[in-house]
Amino acid sequence: MKRKTASLTLFTLFLSTLTPAELFAERILKVITFNVAGIPLIHPHISQRIPAIARRLKEGNYDLAFLQEVWIEKDIETFKKEAGFPYAASHYQGWRSNGLVILSKFPILKNDFIRYTNRAPMTKFFTDADALVRKGAIALRLKTPYGEWDVYNTHLIAKIRYLNQQTIRMTQIFELFELTKKFSEGRPFMFAGDFNFPTDSPEKAILDNLFGLQDICLRGTRDICGPTSRRSGRIDYLLVADKSLVKEVKPSFKETFKSNSEEIAYSDHKAIEALFSSHLIHRPVRPNPHKQAEALKTIETRIENIILGLKEKSKKRRWIPLYGFFHSRWTYQLRESLTSVKNRALKKRQDIEWELKKKGKAGWIY
Repeated sequence: MKRKTASLTLFTLFLSTLTPAELFAERILKVITFNVAGIPLIHPHISQRIPAIARRLKEGNYDLAFLQEVWIEKDIETFKKEAGFPYAASHYQGWRSNGLVILSKFPILKNDFIRYTNRAPMTKFFTDADALVRKGAIALRLKTPYGEWDVYNTHLIAKIRYLNQQTIRMTQIFELFELTKKFSEGRPFMFAGDFNFPTDSPEKAILDNLFGLQDICLRGTRDICGPTSRRSGRIDYLLVADKSLVKEVKPSFKETFKSNSEEIAYSDHKAIEALFSSHLIHRPVRPNPHKQAEALKTIETRIENIILGLKEKSKKRRWIPLYGFFHSRWTYQLRESLTSVKNRALKKRQDIEWELKKKGKAGWIY
């Protein structure tokens, strides 16, 4: 009897050393991210494409779908009712919405959302739709059979060739960083979405250094997903803590479908879909704090430069009747919000550097 009790005790101790993921047999999760190009008056064939995409999602039997540019409330409802997912999250806010939807096979335990404070100045609204809408990020905590998992869907500001937009994207990445610190501190998480920057951009370097997540499409220097946007290369991402647990990744929704004898593309983007090991749900995110501090310093410097540029532009255009007044007012508001982000980034960098100094060596902060 004593021998049986001892054996049971040893077995119990062994089980206590295993993570929840290791207690379960490995399962495969099917995930997709897709910019569905649903902007009214801008994108064609929306009334045909949205139901066709919803049908394809249902046929694909995905566990999670991260969608961007679902701008119309009716289209949000189409995905919720026809795509075959029992759970969904969106934050519809009328014409100043964000276009984000997450569809899930798993119950949602917690839901959060942020609107990015910085966007293109209102003076650009004739040429830049991002001046009107409010891009942001959705965060969900899901109850899966393999444990709780935090997932994020986002869409950053566009116009990737403009220097100012590069800096504003960096401020949005920082605000996403703040959201993860509030929502997912010490928890595993993943990102999906349209980040509107290519893989070799300064913004991608900031993202990599702040979060320590891995781009599942990159195999060394080779990008196995290829361009996801017709005009901008690959700007869509699935980012995870450990891509060695990704079983398969590929672009999808590449082909056309027929509607009334017309061949129609599903979107002006390609989707990225992947098969994940369920063990990924328990893989911790471990960024390097030295790289985090470096990324935050870069954000501070870029913000300082853009603020100086905005001040100079305001001085030059102040004389223009009416336009000069509104330009000065809008750029002032933008400078104020940029300054707020810069101060918060500085405070976070100082906290990280203080922790490193206190430890006397590099360490993980998640």
